[in-house]
Amino acid sequence: MSSGSSAVVDCAAWGRIEFAHTKKDPASLSASLSYDAECRLLRADSQLALADLRCARRNLHLLREEDEA
Repeated sequence: MSSGSSAVVDCAAWGRIEFAHTKKDPASLSASLSYDAECRLLRADSQLALADLRCARRNLHLLREEDEA
């Protein structure tokens, strides 16, 4: 999810990364976010990431069962 515009980044042989816009305030999600200095991005914890995938109606077929708990 992104607070900026929706976008797709083509990563050639590795696939693509899709950023879907959200109106959620990052400050309200701070307990579920951590900063990844290497990627220079905020990363959601697994619970928030799964909730966002469901909210955005994304395909969940590649998730492992233990990830959905």
